[in-house]
Amino acid sequence: MHAMNESVDTLLLVHLAGEWDTFHRRYLLLALAKSLPANAAMVCVNRPITVDVTSWKYPRKFWTGVWLTRVQIETPRLCVITPRMPSHEMIASRIPGMARVNRALIRTQLVRFIDSHFPRVQKVIHWLYHPVQTWVTGTVDHSGIVYECYDEYSRTPLGKPALWDAQAEDRLLQMSDITFATSRALVESRRRVGNRVLFLPNGVASSFFATPLISADAIDAIPRPRIGCLGTVRELLDFTLLEEIFSRNPEWNLVFIGPVHPKASIHSIARLKNVHFLGQRQYDSLPGVLKRLDVGLIPHADNEYTRAVNPMRLYEYGAVGLPVVSTPLPEVQRFAGVITIAPAESGAFARGIRETLDSDREVLSRALRAAVREYSWETIVEKRVLPALREVFHF
Repeated sequence: MHAMNESVDTLLLVHLAGEWDTFHRRYLLLALAKSLPANAAMVCVNRPITVDVTSWKYPRKFWTGVWLTRVQIETPRLCVITPRMPSHEMIASRIPGMARVNRALIRTQLVRFIDSHFPRVQKVIHWLYHPVQTWVTGTVDHSGIVYECYDEYSRTPLGKPALWDAQAEDRLLQMSDITFATSRALVESRRRVGNRVLFLPNGVASSFFATPLISADAIDAIPRPRIGCLGTVRELLDFTLLEEIFSRNPEWNLVFIGPVHPKASIHSIARLKNVHFLGQRQYDSLPGVLKRLDVGLIPHADNEYTRAVNPMRLYEYGAVGLPVVSTPLPEVQRFAGVITIAPAESGAFARGIRETLDSDREVLSRALRAAVREYSWETIVEKRVLPALREVFHF
């Protein structure tokens, strides 16, 4: 292996919470890597084994995860390393001694990789996404820690208390030099413990603002009006609300665009003839798919988990000019002038959809695109992320 850049003396070591190719923070990280100064670079540590892809379900995945160390170069300032790791950290934390095995294996691989690719590095900053990742800070000697909190980890998506040690996040907040939180509710709650907690809103790739390439897609076979819900189909969505609305309005077609989470209770709503599951799409193709919808929904249930959510789909809808109807989440209130916010009651929410369908699409689209323009990942990095990193770590 040869050095990628011998001028790099500062390294952001980002420990992903999923696999790089599908990780939903990927475009934030790409924007950040592109904006780093000449003496800094980013290494993303991939997850060879996720909590849903385990050794006993997928032996081949386990074998490659344990025995093969893979490196992929994304940009001159960003590379992804997939280290050998016998168990996902959430599982390892429950098995005596397994976390130590993971730490020893990964430390050896990361140190060897950094020494060969970035031989002049003097400052390593760990970037974490979940309290159970705290152990990775022991893999490579570091000059600082960044914690990006994008969920209310003390609760499940159904709003029930999460079954893990809540004190783990307090420890991470106290260890971190910077905590970025994606909603104001998360900022407020984490500031009670953390040292420097900053608001980092969700955003959208700048490519969503461009004229999309529209090629043939399965969505074209679905009659209009098409009312879409983008993202993983999971239990934080109010399926009861959606079933009531679309059973009473069979002329409307509900289109889910995204993978279905195993815990999502879709059995009842899936029986409706006007409900369609298109599955996951390549991210670059989403603007063209979203352009074929008439309304984009954010139909979240109301609980302590969802009140802390800043829905990424809001910015993705807005960037392509897709009119939006949402339940009254705190973070969507900032867009009340350009989207429809309706109570999670079938009559009121259906009226919101109907009124949006009857509105002038062109006028709504212009207003939406203007409202979310400042939420491109590139703008967020420039205005929020880099200034904080420079102030704390002296880039």
